[in-house]
Amino acid sequence: MIFKNSVLAHFKIPEAVAAGLPSLLKFRGMSEKKFFEIAAVKFFEELEEETQEAMEMLESESKMAGQSLALDAALADARKQIRNSRGQQ
Repeated sequence: MIFKNSVLAHFKIPEAVAAGLPSLLKFRGMSEKKFFEIAAVKFFEELEEETQEAMEMLESESKMAGQSLALDAALADARKQIRNSRGQQ
């Protein structure tokens, strides 16, 4: 039941439509079980796709964070060199 509710929520099926789903499926010649099997496959495909997109975004952000840290270190080093050169003059 929880899974069915998750699938219905994921696909944004309104409560009124979900209530009439068994009749609609029967009219279309499909069992509820078959409908939820198909919906589950689609649900997990979309979940896998979203997970992959999130992983790619995290990898990109990780690279950007690494570049940012390298820039911060380079700036700190440049500031230190400027201070040192001013002290020598």
